[in-house]
Amino acid sequence: MTDDGDPAVSVEDQFAAIGSLGQVLDDVDVEYWLFGGWAVDFWVGAVTRPHGDIDVAAWRADFDVIRSALVAAGWVHTPAKEDVVGTRYRMRTAELEFTFVESGEGGEVVVPLPTGSVVWSHRLRLETSACRFAASALGSSRSPS
Repeated sequence: MTDDGDPAVSVEDQFAAIGSLGQVLDDVDVEYWLFGGWAVDFWVGAVTRPHGDIDVAAWRADFDVIRSALVAAGWVHTPAKEDVVGTRYRMRTAELEFTFVESGEGGEVVVPLPTGSVVWSHRLRLETSACRFAASALGSSRSPS
């Protein structure tokens, strides 16, 4: 258990969660992107440190499809009051933190904050990477504890 009473985060649960996320969202044809710590780990091909969550970006327009698909697959929607541009889901000890993005007026990808949009990328199409399919391969490349 962690200090706040949550069960300790399991790397195995996170790998299973990333695999489930990929399968579920691919099945409903939703584009998404890992970012943050797990994206770095997939980029370098090894788990570089423990992760408290899995950061995911997706188009805001896909919110309802994502929610329905994840809940149907056994994920629990766990939104927090402070969630402004995203939401959270949990499976076992793994937590997904979604950030939802939109297309900006100039073709850029933006995070729509209540105070105004922030540019995420100057390209309308974010690049899709094979990292979301590599969870089992990365699992054999654990970092030292």
